[in-house]
Amino acid sequence: MAAAAGIDGGILAGLPDDILVEVFSRVGSVKILFRLAATCRRWLRLFTDPAFLRKLYPGHGKGLLGFFPRQTKPFMDYLRMVKIRTARHTSVSPPTFVPAPGSPLGSTEERALTAFVSDDDGTFNYAKPLAARRGFVLMHLVPRSFDLDRMTMRATVHRLALCNPITGDRHVLPPLDCPDSRVAIVKGYAIVTAADAGDLNGRRSPSARFTFSQLLIIANRQRTQEQYLHSYSAATRSWRGAPTMCTDGWRFSMAGQGIAAVHRGAAHWLCFDHEDDHNLYKFSADLCTACVSPRLKLPVRTGGTPLLHVSGDGKLSITCVCAQHVAVWTQQDEEEGAWLRTQQFRLAMVMPTNPNDPPDSRRCFEDCHEFDRGSMLVVYRTGGVFVLDIEKEAMEKVIDSFPSLFTHKQHWRCVPYEMDLVEFFMCHLGGLLRRG
Repeated sequence: MAAAAGIDGGILAGLPDDILVEVFSRVGSVKILFRLAATCRRWLRLFTDPAFLRKLYPGHGKGLLGFFPRQTKPFMDYLRMVKIRTARHTSVSPPTFVPAPGSPLGSTEERALTAFVSDDDGTFNYAKPLAARRGFVLMHLVPRSFDLDRMTMRATVHRLALCNPITGDRHVLPPLDCPDSRVAIVKGYAIVTAADAGDLNGRRSPSARFTFSQLLIIANRQRTQEQYLHSYSAATRSWRGAPTMCTDGWRFSMAGQGIAAVHRGAAHWLCFDHEDDHNLYKFSADLCTACVSPRLKLPVRTGGTPLLHVSGDGKLSITCVCAQHVAVWTQQDEEEGAWLRTQQFRLAMVMPTNPNDPPDSRRCFEDCHEFDRGSMLVVYRTGGVFVLDIEKEAMEKVIDSFPSLFTHKQHWRCVPYEMDLVEFFMCHLGGLLRRG
């Protein structure tokens, strides 16, 4: 393939575009395709043509490339896994990736993360996926050693890493500073790109949307139940300053999976107040200064699982999904206290049900995730995965069922992995085409 691509008069050079789509669709690796795109000028033009790329990746689940399954009881699971790792003196259990049907990353068979990301030193073995955004996956690393007598992992457990399975990039962070004598549990995350944080080196780069800039972490200290915001900078490869207290863990609990909505230079989280009739509050952190704003009580009636996200028209919104209804609240004119219910609609029956299941469990879901502006990814307990288009008020099935993904549902959840590959290729290869 490479030899044929290297000469303009090769066999492949004369093939029509439709045949090249068939050839490239069988390569099976986005990284290899990315390298092939730069082997000749014609292929470079093709891989920066949106029409050609959409033929090569026809929808691919609206950008959904697959899932990283993860367990929901991290602390006890870490204790067990570190004991195994200490006893075996080896690493044999990397995280798994389950491609979505039609995914450019392979068939629906499970694959190890190390099939995409180099792991010659065992860094990503026994890692736990926490969140994903813009192609980056945040991992919680299990320490290499463990003091079995003291039964505490202290700061050694607070090792985090980000990787990009598409490019193979890895970014291992230094240990998270936690003065508490007991382990802290990570409760919230915000993966920030250069496009979110502002200009890159004084200029807005076309690929800034896919360039990792910083990471915000909210960690709950078990002894005091205080929740602190930690800020990591990719430019300095270090944690910035001292952590800032943001919430009281005894009183407030994070809504959803603790994944922030990044909007207009800030990361925003939702939380419930247990002393105020479980009313919904929002607090934010400035991306430049890492300063935390005061908590703001929201006039939002959830009636289900709330998800904070950015709407299709670029406004901060909260979508509340219950068994059969969806309600959408939208922030008005950037005023913190001005929230209005802008939509309310009923969900159509779009998924099969098991008549043997209890009536109240037939339409229950496990997770909701932001999935591009104006849409959400809804994962049902039956194994169905759907995209909820909020603007069209419609649900579209993406995956019927992944038995391996939903085994022992009460202990497993998933981290959906999505990326707009058309935009990714154009951002990274467009500059190369112009320079050529």
